[in-house]
Amino acid sequence: MKRNLLSMSTELKILSFLFPLVMVGFMVYGQSVDYVLEGYVEGENTGMVKLVYNDNIKGININDSAKIHNGHFEIKGKLAHKFPYLTYLWLNDSLVTKLFFIASGYQVMHLDVNHFWTVPKLETKVAGENDRYNILIRPIDSLIRLFFIRRSRLYALYNNKFSQTVVDSLRDAKNDISDLKDKVLKSFLKTNPKSYVGLWYLLDRVLLMGYRPELYEAYEEVDDSLKQSIVGVRIKDILENSRKIDRGHVFPNFIVQTFSGDSVLFKIDGKQKFTLIDFWYSHCSPCIAQFNDLKKLYNKYHRLGFTILGISIDDRKQFSLWHNTIRKYKLPWPQFLDGGGSQSLKYGINSFPYNFIVNDSGVIQDSRLDMAQLTLFLKNQFEH
Repeated sequence: MKRNLLSMSTELKILSFLFPLVMVGFMVYGQSVDYVLEGYVEGENTGMVKLVYNDNIKGININDSAKIHNGHFEIKGKLAHKFPYLTYLWLNDSLVTKLFFIASGYQVMHLDVNHFWTVPKLETKVAGENDRYNILIRPIDSLIRLFFIRRSRLYALYNNKFSQTVVDSLRDAKNDISDLKDKVLKSFLKTNPKSYVGLWYLLDRVLLMGYRPELYEAYEEVDDSLKQSIVGVRIKDILENSRKIDRGHVFPNFIVQTFSGDSVLFKIDGKQKFTLIDFWYSHCSPCIAQFNDLKKLYNKYHRLGFTILGISIDDRKQFSLWHNTIRKYKLPWPQFLDGGGSQSLKYGINSFPYNFIVNDSGVIQDSRLDMAQLTLFLKNQFEH
């Protein structure tokens, strides 16, 4: 049942909220520049703050920190390129801000330890544009929160045993909200084709969602000069590769390591009717949390033609941790290692757990199934 959480009128209201934005002037990339971030943390006299950005883009990596003295801190560092970076700030490795932009030169921010999960206020041109974008996206973020609240209530009500109607309804509602978020981003980039704010949020979106037609159309709105930047090239790469793991495509083969450390070509052997390819890693709490449910489904349907293949993105240096996790949770299906996610990230597999259900020919039937959706899929395939 479509649009049970999101009406067409809501979509039109939010789209009508879009207004022209002043474009941030194009900034030349390719030379490193200094930045200084001076700040004050209300409610915290000592500790450590850390400015972080590292989303697997070669040549872009911020990991600068500073101590807090009487609530004050000063972080100094270099940006590898002159354009602004999307980043976030950690406080004592326990609190983190929402995403904001750090630019070259000097900037000041004020933080409140009791209201830390916000977009920090900075008096910079790019920060002003970021604020305007967040105003546009805020109503959709509210819809996303409402969706997850309602989904949790349904999970509790049905004990994770949904009918096909409920599963379809939830998926349609989630897709409607995602479509709306993509439309807002595309409209923003159409108005602001030279905006690094739009470009970075497009990267953030494709890292999360992979290929989506609306996101590709948003990329087409980007000015050619930004497409040639290191961020623009990364976006194009993700869009092209993640399209290869869309429903109806054959799951790609790539090199992984076996439990014994041998390098092999990961591929579907066609011996089982359906295979769940489960991407995870050892420090991923949601990944670990689903192991018991996966073992129940494996034990119930394996003899009927269902299997699971696990692919961990643990770093190769954590080979023993990966081994110990598999042993600790007694995972009975084959496990492989894509060290550091070197292959997975090429296809935009960037959030975990991330899974695919494929048939005996390796054709992707569905992806990103939660346990309720996977349970229903297997029930429909093996119990009818």
